[in-house]
Amino acid sequence: RVLIEHPDPDEALELATAIRQAGCTVGICRGPDAAADPATRCPLHRLEPCVAVEGADVVVTALDFASPNGLEVVRGLRTRYPDTQAIVLATIGQTLELGDILHDCTVLPVDTEPAHVAAAVRSLIGNAASTAAGR
Repeated sequence: RVLIEHPDPDEALELATAIRQAGCTVGICRGPDAAADPATRCPLHRLEPCVAVEGADVVVTALDFASPNGLEVVRGLRTRYPDTQAIVLATIGQTLELGDILHDCTVLPVDTEPAHVAAAVRSLIGNAASTAAGR
């Protein structure tokens, strides 16, 4: 199962379609929304459990890292779920700035085509399966 964290519903749907075509089950989370009434918070802000993440083999996140909310979600994801495979769509500047947080993440450019993101997901799932089989 793959969880997509993306604030733009249309772009999230494009990613979901490509990942489903690669044979995965997909869930979508829009992430935190400070402008919502009331503001939508993510449990990862407080390092609380997130049922969506707990059910995922891979999390694909394209949240806005210029926003403290997006940054806190990724920080919470990596702190609370360090063994969950993560693909992060980020700019080069964000990647350099967030180096420690993105440790062990697959980082792709923000403008990566959905089919390439799906290929990265399949690669991570394949690597996880072969690692588990080797135990």
